[in-house]
Amino acid sequence: MKKNLIKSILLTGSFILPLLVAAQKDTTLVKSEENYERVRKNTIRWNPTPNLVFNTTTAIFGYERVLNERQSFSLNIGYMEFPKLLPGFIDSLVNYNYTRNSGFNLAVDYRFYLQERNKFPIPDGFYIGPYMSFYNFNVENDVSIFKDGLVTNSFTIESRLGFYGIGFQAGYQFVIKERFALDLLLFGPSIVNYRFRAKIIGDLSADEENEQLQQYLDILINSFPWLEPFLEGTEIDTSGRLKHSGVGFRYAIMIGYRF
Repeated sequence: MKKNLIKSILLTGSFILPLLVAAQKDTTLVKSEENYERVRKNTIRWNPTPNLVFNTTTAIFGYERVLNERQSFSLNIGYMEFPKLLPGFIDSLVNYNYTRNSGFNLAVDYRFYLQERNKFPIPDGFYIGPYMSFYNFNVENDVSIFKDGLVTNSFTIESRLGFYGIGFQAGYQFVIKERFALDLLLFGPSIVNYRFRAKIIGDLSADEENEQLQQYLDILINSFPWLEPFLEGTEIDTSGRLKHSGVGFRYAIMIGYRF
């Protein structure tokens, strides 16, 4: 998992570094009555929200580019592991152990800063706009079934989870001492397409496989209530696939540096 994190950080850097090099050459001087002040059009930032909310390993970074006096474009990309299953919702006779856990997040948005309500120049102040987000996770669990303290069966569940969302967001960004930014994405409803695929590797009958996959689905719902709107009342088909659409939500706290 650590190797995946390092690879993802390097991949994220390969996306953002060229933008930073190009942006460093593009600062605009605006004349005021007394002197010239530098307008900083670029912000690089870190999103710690998944770490704080889900207590999982992430490395998500972003870049915001001011396009004009009212609008900006933002890109966020990085590594994110799927949160751990909560032990309290796992049957004491069944043990799930992560052997692989990796994923990534990609999000883009276009922001309209409301100058009529904002006291300071963009990117400080209240903003609204559309966004797209994508999450993808690859998870592998070794599962052991116990009876009378002994392992009676064991198998592996390989699963892939994907979230594709399009929505509308509203937030407020504070610019502190010209160089630093605190971005609060407060409200972000969306329409989300959820895809889940799982297969069992082990010596189980077709009925046993279906039962274990459905139990795994129930554990996911109980461990992560935010999945309930997508998975509640659904069943995995014979190929181990599940597709569903619903309403999602996006929120975040991001810390940035401007230049």
